[in-house]
Amino acid sequence: MSSSSSQSQQGQGQRRPPHGPAFAKWPTFKVFMPPQGPLISHSAFSSSIQYLSPGRFSPKTDEWCFTYCTQSVTGRVHSASPSCSTMCIRKVFPHEVKNILSFKTHSFVDSDGKAKYALPPEGQTELIPPILGGTKGKDVTRDTQDSSSSKPSTKPETRYWDTGYYLFSSSSVFGTVEHFFSMTQDLSKLASTQKRQDRIKREWLEYQIG
Repeated sequence: MSSSSSQSQQGQGQRRPPHGPAFAKWPTFKVFMPPQGPLISHSAFSSSIQYLSPGRFSPKTDEWCFTYCTQSVTGRVHSASPSCSTMCIRKVFPHEVKNILSFKTHSFVDSDGKAKYALPPEGQTELIPPILGGTKGKDVTRDTQDSSSSKPSTKPETRYWDTGYYLFSSSSVFGTVEHFFSMTQDLSKLASTQKRQDRIKREWLEYQIG
């Protein structure tokens, strides 16, 4: 009698489905994020702080653009270009102009450890209005000669990219499209593209003069 009851209990135990963990049958999803850089830890006063340094694979946004275009009836009939206005805000991160732990690709740096990537022509002083700290519309050579007639005129200092925010604006379709294309390039590629464009313009001017 005892043996039959024990066998029935064993059979019932075998027929029971195994219990999985809680919520095992619930649908789940996973989010995969690209790496943001090595894990850096700092300790002070017996407490440690860990954070991810922003790197070249960071998903953070570094530029925001707002474009507004209009077209008229007569402009569409005559295949005229639309009237567009674009404004962009560009944020430059430290790894773009410095050799940091997670991003060491800058070959030419100065004594401060900053890479020398020249700003585009619209970012140089000779094309910036004086109200914004530039020299556009001013006779720099005459001002220099008036201040010191013995000193020769000097070329305006070249401005380079640095960490921070930059503002870009354009009121032409060509300028908007050109800037959108530049958003696919880092600062090193932008500098190389600008040098190539300057060389082509210089050769074209020499060809016209000669």
